[in-house]
Amino acid sequence: MNIEKYNFQKLSAAFALLIFGLSSIPGDYLPREIFFSWDKVYHLIEYFIFTLLVGMSYITSDERRLRMKWIPYTLRIGLIFPILDELYQSLIPGRYSSWFDVLADLSGVTIGILLLGYYYEKHFSEKS
Repeated sequence: MNIEKYNFQKLSAAFALLIFGLSSIPGDYLPREIFFSWDKVYHLIEYFIFTLLVGMSYITSDERRLRMKWIPYTLRIGLIFPILDELYQSLIPGRYSSWFDVLADLSGVTIGILLLGYYYEKHFSEKS
């Protein structure tokens, strides 16, 4: 049993709940940006971190099959979860769903997978 894997799984699940929790905040309770909205940067960072956690759950897996296919599995979650999050957010009073938010999320997913790919090649590819 690989303890690291279970820690990354728990962190991934906790971070997913945090994302949905933040998406549950009604629009009236969110701060208003006057000159510049950091909203898209927040989306990118949020899904970058989420992708690192999900990817490491697969990379540190005891199962070789999961380690070898960490990219498609991580990408699948990284494509579906932001869309579901935006759809959920559209149900919250004062919140709006935006494809630009999804694009920012997917940018974070892409950067996370690229960084993890580099890390995987350096540290894990020989062990697979």
